[in-house]
Parts: sequence; structure tokens; C-alpha cells
Amino acid sequence: MGNAKENSVFSFYKLLRLLIVIGLVGALALMLKKPGPAATILPEKVAANAQEFDAKLEQLKSASERGESGAAVAFTSDEVNSFIADASVRAAQSNSVSSEPQPEPVPAASQVGQAEAAAPAPQATVLDAAAIEQVRAAIKQTQLAFEGDEVIAQAVVQRYGQDIYVTVRGKLGVQNGYIAFTPTGFKIGGLAVPVSLVDERLKAKLAEPENRDKLKLPAFISDLRVENGQLKIVQK
Repeated sequence: MGNAKENSVFSFYKLLRLLIVIGLVGALALMLKKPGPAATILPEKVAANAQEFDAKLEQLKSASERGESGAAVAFTSDEVNSFIADASVRAAQSNSVSSEPQPEPVPAASQVGQAEAAAPAPQATVLDAAAIEQVRAAIKQTQLAFEGDEVIAQAVVQRYGQDIYVTVRGKLGVQNGYIAFTPTGFKIGGLAVPVSLVDERLKAKLAEPENRDKLKLPAFISDLRVENGQLKIVQK
């Protein structure tokens, strides 16, 4: 009788351990799952969309310089994503150029000869293709989408040679001249994580000096929020 009871308990613990292992494997599989993109962005249109973003922002700045107040502009997710991708590529190219060794000065006469011998840029097509690849990489790293009054941000981080997709959604606002973010949802891959488990960590990360500096708004902006599926920025 006693042996039967012990065997029953042992079998229960074996089953429980198996269920835990299955649960962990399932959770890991969900974490590594690649979710659908937060936004669909065409690399070929990034430059034009980024210019549109700059033009709209310049409207608000000009209104402020004229002494006007309360002007508002709405940005689509395409424009915002294109601005981020374009800025990322420009920063990477700038760092690459600054890290290259500077050529030694060449006598003026030699410069003339070199200019005449220089052929037209045969690599233009190659460079364009390389730029497109840079844009695609930037788009993959960070994407934003706007739904209703919330923003959905998706980023890719590398862990152990694997792409891990982190998706967070929430509401945007302004506090003391800085962008404020209140999370309402969090996912690692396809695994939903309770916001309460990551809220404090996320706030601490955003409060770090190098990240907080990026959240500081230009002096001419008074409000920023997501409204009707677009990013709305209001000038002071």
C-alpha cells in the first residue's frame, strides 16, 4: 500500500516536471518567434518621406519664429519611420567617414592631374544598392506604428546569435519638455509579458542620461501625442 502511494507521488512529480519543461520550451519558442512587422516601409520611399517629415517640422518651427502659437501637424507612421531610418543611416555613414584615415596633402599640380584622370562614378549603382541595404537594416532595427491613440514600437536585439523581437505599445505625452511614455503592452517575440513586470525596468532605462537626452523635445514643441492613428505634434 505504501509503495503504491510512493509510486503515485513519484509519478505526479515526474508529470509536473515534464509539464514545466514543456512550458519552458513553449515559452522559449514564443520568445524566438518572429512577429509580423509593426509597419511596412518601402526603402525606396524613405528619402522622400523623411523630407516630408522635415518639411512639416519646419512648419512648426517657422510658426514659432513668427510669434504664432498652437499650430499642429500630423505625421504618418511612414514619415516617422523614414525619418528614423534616414537619420540612422546618415549617422552610420558619418561615423564611417570620420573613422577613415585622412589622406596626406597632395600638391596642387598633382590634384589637377588626378581630377582629369578621375573617371565618372561607375559605382553609383552599387552605392545606391548599398544605401538601400543600409536603409533596410535600419528599418529592421526599429519600427513604429500608430493605432488609435497608442504607439507600437518594435525593435530587434541580438542575443546568442539570434534576433529577438521586442514589441512594446503605449501612450505618448510630454512632461517637462521631454517625451513621456506609458506602456500598455509588452511582448518578447510572440510571448506576451505582463506590463507590471517590465514597467519599472523600462522607466529606469528611459531615465538613463544617454536615453533621456534623446527624449528631449525642441523648445518650440509644447505637446506630442498619438491621435487617430497619427503622431500629432503641437507648437508652443
